[in-house]
Amino acid sequence: MLNRRTFMQLAAGAASGLLFHRGAVAAETLRVIVGFGPESPADIGAGLVQAPLARAMGMTAVQEYIGGEGGALAALEIIRSGADRRALLVADPFTLCLLDAEGAGLLPKLKPIAGIGGGLSCALVVRNDSPLKDWAGLTAAAKGRSLLAMANNDRMSAYLSAKDLMQKRAGLIFQPFVAGSAQAILDRVLTQQSDLGTIDTRLALLHNEKAAAKDKVRILVTFGALRAPELPDVPTFAEIVGDPKAAYTTSVAVFCSPSADAAFASRATAALLSIADNEAMRKDARQLRFPLRIEGPESVQATIARDSRVIRDLYS
Repeated sequence: MLNRRTFMQLAAGAASGLLFHRGAVAAETLRVIVGFGPESPADIGAGLVQAPLARAMGMTAVQEYIGGEGGALAALEIIRSGADRRALLVADPFTLCLLDAEGAGLLPKLKPIAGIGGGLSCALVVRNDSPLKDWAGLTAAAKGRSLLAMANNDRMSAYLSAKDLMQKRAGLIFQPFVAGSAQAILDRVLTQQSDLGTIDTRLALLHNEKAAAKDKVRILVTFGALRAPELPDVPTFAEIVGDPKAAYTTSVAVFCSPSADAAFASRATAALLSIADNEAMRKDARQLRFPLRIEGPESVQATIARDSRVIRDLYS
């Protein structure tokens, strides 16, 4: 069972730069490669499924963090693995679609294995004591004399897309400040280095569960199609602009190289589907507020098609 303590130990190892190198991996060890750091949805999804997946496949597993270029380096590691039967990528299809919109050409070289999580939305957050109390206050301040400072990523990402959507559909311009991860974005907001930031709603809710009142964040708006069940009074951006197409969510999926052994790919898909009802894994997912949902490769293809349409609408 992957309990919260074990998961956080895995996350701490990744944060300290702990990498498992290909040359050190035993013949029957499954490499689970992630391109985003601790507390990212991909990292959490990988940590949740890794142990039960390995047991279902009769293998041991190591989780490798290969960061850089918005997750592109991790995807390239899988693509270059070729016929290596022991390597899987856990990634966010939305980000892969964004990278391909820039010309990366990654998705045609990746084979979907299964979806493991979906319906993750971004949230626009401020400090709980911020004078920005709601969307109306934000728009008034954003159109004032000084630009509001927004913490965000410096590369294409779901967080950056939220900023771009507000600029395109609501005419709001911000002064961007680069932060390398969702946690770094949150830290900039909490330490008042930035007025606001975009992170995933899951992280904002988890933070507020543990934080003192003065250290909580206020969520002004989310970017999914529907209001978050935990935030019934927080509007979606699509509601605000009156257009359901101005919404998007992110997901987490598992991929392998298209040249990987077909039997390995089928075995990995079957193993993931077989653990979908693992109650210990689902309990850990609930504790981490991760929307665990294991589905076959066709669901990943549908997600990629949807995300590509959203990105075309946003950046056309």
